[in-house]
Order: sequence, then structure tokens, then C-alpha cells
Amino acid sequence: ITRFVVHQRGAGRVLWETKSGSRATLIDTVRLGALAAEIWDWRLAPGEFFDGAAQPAGTVEFLSVLRGMLTVEAAHEAVIARAGSTARFSAEAPHRYANLGSVACEFQMVVLEPVG
Repeated sequence: ITRFVVHQRGAGRVLWETKSGSRATLIDTVRLGALAAEIWDWRLAPGEFFDGAAQPAGTVEFLSVLRGMLTVEAAHEAVIARAGSTARFSAEAPHRYANLGSVACEFQMVVLEPVG
């Protein structure tokens, strides 16, 4: 592993976006032994959502909300994370990220997924 990697604002690959300005940008991926880690930058416009498929057993997502309010639903449960908070959940079931607020929601996400 390279000792330091710095990604400038706006770096990464946009893998999902909408006409309203929502987008998911994959910033980096790295393998850490038996785990793969992904770093994402997200923006959800008011009223928009993204439905994520169930991930492999043992996958965990960490979501740090930078602006607005994010509702995360998984396995028939929901949590609201506001700006300045971080949520962690098991992503083994289908899940949804939703912005039910009136301002854009921006959050960063780290996904830890078992390899193999």
C-alpha cells in the first residue's frame, strides 16, 4: 500500500446521478487484507433517494453527514442522521439513503466489505 494518497475535491468517478443534482462519487478503493474499503462522496437533492442492493455478509457502511439530514433504511428499520453525525449499519439487506429534508444532503461513506 502506498503510504499517502491525497484526492482533491471533485476527484473520483461519478457512478450515479440524477437531473436534480444528486450523485454518488467513488473516491477510492483499497484492499486491506481480508477486507476491501471504498470511500464515497454523496449528494442527495431534497426529496431524492437511492436504493442499494444487499451487500455480501459482513459488509458494514459508515456514513458521515456533512450537510442536511439523511434517512437510512435497512431491514425494516430507519435512522435519521443530521449534519455532524455518523451512522454505521450492516448493509447485508437492501437499504435506502433518502433526503426527506428541504436542503441538499451531503455525506461521505466508507464501505468495508469482506473479500472472497
